[in-house]
Amino acid sequence: MIKSLAAVAPARDNHLLMMEWLKRHRGWITLIVLAAIYYPFFGKASQGIALYAGAGRCIWHGQALLPCEPMFSYQPALAALMVPIAALPAALQKLVWYVICVGSLVLTVRLAEAMAERLYPGATHGRKLIWLRTVNLLLCSKYILLVLAYQAYQAPALAMMTLGIWALTVGREASGGFWLAAAAAIRATPLVYLPYLLLKRRYLAGVAFVAAFVVISFLPDMISALRGGHTGYVQDWIRLTIPAIAPGMTPGPTSSLSYWNDWVGQSSGHNQSLRGLVNRLASGPIFGLSPRMVLVAVDGAFALMAAAILLISPRDKAYAAIDGAVL
Repeated sequence: MIKSLAAVAPARDNHLLMMEWLKRHRGWITLIVLAAIYYPFFGKASQGIALYAGAGRCIWHGQALLPCEPMFSYQPALAALMVPIAALPAALQKLVWYVICVGSLVLTVRLAEAMAERLYPGATHGRKLIWLRTVNLLLCSKYILLVLAYQAYQAPALAMMTLGIWALTVGREASGGFWLAAAAAIRATPLVYLPYLLLKRRYLAGVAFVAAFVVISFLPDMISALRGGHTGYVQDWIRLTIPAIAPGMTPGPTSSLSYWNDWVGQSSGHNQSLRGLVNRLASGPIFGLSPRMVLVAVDGAFALMAAAILLISPRDKAYAAIDGAVL
């Protein structure tokens, strides 16, 4: 009888340990299961990683980007960062990129929660964390799924920005400047953080931003030059791509470029910017204002509101989370 009880005790202990482990890690287990279920739908609307990897191969083989990959309108640094993925088989490219995208979204959410906790102690404790995550998912799920559907590189770019903002909230100035610059080197729009850093007198972060932005931006030239290939990728992007995209900043213009209609032109759902909104709603004059003037008014009102918030926000480093969200 005693021997039987002794044999049962370790099994019961192991069961309790397993249940405790499952309880402690149930969030991660749920995330992994959901990610595995969603994987077949990843990239249903687009083959983004194929485009990014193709641009990476162009850099590796020392070819100019636009002639080599006409659909690639992004900054050359993004193509350079895709060189390791370009070396993988196509099926593995998609899997690795999926892990990167989902990991980037998870990192963004966790860092946002960490910043919320610094601003509002107790905001991520107990049931409050459940409510916080529920509200976040309700507000953001549409855009999260859009990013995954298009295999878009915005998820890693957002994670870089969030990491940079979080670093600023904890006083890691150089790290904050570096990650914001890395995001700007592949996405351009995070360049708005540089004048913000100067406005808030975070000069070390500003210096790190400039240095990192220059180095990462010229990474394609360095890779190609070492292999005796094409150089001047940044100049090509400024000279050829920006003038082609610039008319898309205002409603109406079109272009014969292959990527125009999908990514820049009049699109009912792809362009989620203020420009995209005005382009859909102001197809003609409104109250005597042309669509271009409507866009100028909307952009101007938004810029003034953002500037006012940044000017009155405290310089305490924790408030970089609010400033970063506004930007």
